[in-house]
Amino acid sequence: MSKIDFTKTKTAEAVAEQSLQQRAAQLKAECRKRILQVLGEHSLLNIQGAAIAGGLTADQLKSFQTARVWVAANQSACRVASVSGDAPDWPEVPPEVTALAAEF
Repeated sequence: MSKIDFTKTKTAEAVAEQSLQQRAAQLKAECRKRILQVLGEHSLLNIQGAAIAGGLTADQLKSFQTARVWVAANQSACRVASVSGDAPDWPEVPPEVTALAAEF
């Protein structure tokens, strides 16, 4: 008579946890994609470098701060959706953020 190996079975809780982790990873990837569609990696690095070096005008610096708030709002929407199970409420892209990214 063969024995059943119960070490390979998954509990309902383990399956649910795995599902939550997969959803969180998908939301995180979507958040990153949304941000990088507006602020590409090269643009973002160039803007940050200019900010550190003091090379941004007052208007550009204000737009950069708006971009940081927008990025944080996207990350917050991702976290809230991960916990609540609801669809994320992604924030609109401020036009000055798009304009700043185009400059760099």
